[in-house]
Amino acid sequence: MPYVLGIDVAPGRTHAATCRRHGAGWGEPEPLWLGERSPAAASALFLDDEGYLLTGDAAAQAGARVPSRLLTGFHRRIGDDVPMLVEGEAFPPETLTTVLVEGIAEHAANVVGGPPEHLVVTHPGDWGGYRRDVLRRALADAGFPAVTLVPGAIAALGAHLAVPGP
Repeated sequence: MPYVLGIDVAPGRTHAATCRRHGAGWGEPEPLWLGERSPAAASALFLDDEGYLLTGDAAAQAGARVPSRLLTGFHRRIGDDVPMLVEGEAFPPETLTTVLVEGIAEHAANVVGGPPEHLVVTHPGDWGGYRRDVLRRALADAGFPAVTLVPGAIAALGAHLAVPGP
């Protein structure tokens, strides 16, 4: 069933939701459970011994044991020319955000039964066109050509306006 995947990469926790197509319109957004104990997961990556990047809560748990391999705060650094360094490996911040998004999209595909037809990703409200373009290119290079980038506050207001009532 076609759906849109929305991802909010916040500094501490990442949230996601899906919205499935119903006929000519869309159904209600449904939270996508990312964490082991909550719908959100850590906005974190961890470089393991084999050179793979763990994501979310698994990354945060591994990072508690080996903090020098934990990567956080990368989403806000998109557009910086200075990569993040871990164990001598250089990672552009947009690549790290893309890895996190890929993991969530893969999880969504397993839960929903296929890849999303569109992706919506939040970003800090103070980002200009350059940072948005850097993220959009990184996501397109990773196989997400249909992406809408939305400031986090605008996404929150859109959710509020979508709920009927006072």
